Amino acid sequence: MKGKKQPDTPDTTIKGLHGQLKAIMARELEKLPELLDALPPQERIKAVLQLLPYTTPKVETCSNDWGEKRPFDWGV
Repeated sequence: MKGKKQPDTPDTTIKGLHGQLKAIMARELEKLPELLDALPPQERIKAVLQLLPYTTPKVETCSNDWGEKRPFDWGV
């Protein structure tokens, strides 16, 4: 059975690729502040806004309905 991967054995090609991609991303992230500083203000804002979803949690709407049958009255 030459060429077949045995179950539960790590795929060294994938591990190697994963390590290389991780190293590339680390280098690029180190250069990011300099690259952003070199951009014109409008382009810098666009770039930061595009990166924002990767750095902040998603906001979900919430309801103030706690199973009450009638709407809450502030008494104002």
